[in-house]
Order: sequence, then structure tokens, then C-alpha cells
Amino acid sequence: MSGLSQPVILVVDDDIDVQATMAHTFSGARLSGVTASSTATAMPVCQQQERGIDALVTDLSLPGEAAGQLARVLSAAYPSTKIVYASGIPRHIALSSGLVRSDAPYVEKPVDPRHAGQPPHKPASAVRTAARQLVTGDWVACG
Repeated sequence: MSGLSQPVILVVDDDIDVQATMAHTFSGARLSGVTASSTATAMPVCQQQERGIDALVTDLSLPGEAAGQLARVLSAAYPSTKIVYASGIPRHIALSSGLVRSDAPYVEKPVDPRHAGQPPHKPASAVRTAARQLVTGDWVACG
């Protein structure tokens, strides 16, 4: 990651309002947000980024895809990309069903555009904080 360029965060969600909220939230945190709606549309977005994707913020349940498929595909192609899960699936269910590891950054949705500038307990801001911490190496896994 260059000192002059902003970290690039790829937001993948089938809800365009979530995409827009996250992209807006990241711009306020000096992060560059790019968006896609599926694994099929995310991979070309990754390839278009000259310096790569620093972090992926993805929904666990994208329509027509196996839970967590995008994270697995992107991790295989870009192993240094950090992943933040933002999902409507409660964390304890995602953990108990093996969808995510216990140390995976995870934020429960819904993401409400009215909360984008609020303290980190709000989902949009929490995702922004998690992405920033992952990119800077300050992430501390919890729960």
C-alpha cells in the first residue's frame, strides 16, 4: 500500500443501498470504496484495480451463491486481501455453522445510511472501522 494512495476497499452486496452507504462511509475515512454485487462482478473489479484490493467487505449470503463463496474465491486469487463480513446472519449462527472463523471481522447488518457518521457501534461505521484496522494492521479479533 503506497503512502500517497488511499487503501481500496471492495464492497460486495446485492443491495445497492448498502453498496452506496459503504462507499460513502469509506470516503469519509480516507479509504477508496469500489462496489460489486456478486462474485462474477467482483473479480473484474479486482482486476481493474492497479494496486489491488486492500480489503473486501462482503455479505455472506449473496443470491445464487454458496454462503461465503466470494471470500473463498477472492482469498485464493488475492491472498493478501483482508476480509470483513457484513451480514444479516447473526454472528453466533455464522460461527456455529462454520461460515466464518472466530477471528474473522464481522459486522451484523442492517446498514442504515442515517448511521454512516455515527459512533462505531452502528453497522456502517463499524465496517469502516474494521476495514481501516485491517488495512493498517491494527485489527484485534474479538468474540
